[in-house]
This record gives sequence, C-alpha cells and structure tokens, in this order.
Amino acid sequence: MNIGLHPKNTFLFIACAIISLPLLISCDENPGNEKPPNLIPEDTYIDVLVEFQLIRTYGIAHPDSVNADSLSQVIFEKYEIDEDQFLSSHQFYQKQVENQLKRTDEAIQRLEKEEDRMAARIDSLKVEKARADSLQADTSLVDTTRKDILRPDTSRIDTTSNNKILQ
Repeated sequence: MNIGLHPKNTFLFIACAIISLPLLISCDENPGNEKPPNLIPEDTYIDVLVEFQLIRTYGIAHPDSVNADSLSQVIFEKYEIDEDQFLSSHQFYQKQVENQLKRTDEAIQRLEKEEDRMAARIDSLKVEKARADSLQADTSLVDTTRKDILRPDTSRIDTTSNNKILQ
C-alpha cells in the first residue's frame, strides 16, 4: 500500500508549511499592530512570498544548483525593497492572522497557476519534440547519397520537338 503524496499535493503541502510557519512564531518587535513606515503593499508582499517559495522548491529539487541568498537579493532588487523592509512588513502582516491566511491562500493559488502554466509548456514542448523527431525520422528514409534519384532523367526528353517524352 502506497501512502505517499502526489507530487502536486507534496508541493502544496510544502508551500503551505513554509508560508504558514511564521504564523506559529510570534515576533513582538512592532508592539500593537502599527504599520511600519516602509510597509510593502499586499500584492507586492504576496508576489515576494511566491518568489521565495519558488526558490525554496527549486532548492529542494536541486540542492546543489541554487544559492538562496543570492536569489533572495535578486528578488529584493526586482521589487525595490530590502530585507529589513520585507521582515518588518512580514511581521506586520503575520499579526493579522485571518488576513494572512487569505494572503497565503492567494500565494498558493498563484503557485498553482504557475505550476499549471509550466505543465502546459512542458506538454507543448513534448509535442514539438515528437513532431521534430517524426520529421527527422521521415527525412532519414530518403537516401540523399544517390544523386540519380534527386535529378530528373533527361535522357528520354526530345529537346528538339517541344520537350516531348520519347518512348
């Protein structure tokens, strides 16, 4: 009996666990629920969460090929934020538990859309490869080394009488 998770479910489980883990950890650097002065807008915050999850997932699948720190810096530069700004925004949003669950759900939905988009692209690439392989197989059936096959036989054409074929 196989009790393993389907890869898509495993991906979602990991995404939920990583994104929701900070909900369990309380940070009181911003007492009350005051907005930090450099709060990241919610949509941008969700975009950053999605990007971080993609990095984590890729790092799990290919542990020797990803330097998460350098990729994190790329994300911060892409969204024109810094680590401190992200952390203070993250702490602020984490204190709004119900809304953070909604933001987490939105991030998961975006990840699922990205997964579907990537799966469709992979499928289309497989179709293109099969088509190219099929064309390659068809052209390999033609013997291009025999020059007499590629040139028409002109020995039976009478060039003096309007190119009629001789019998």
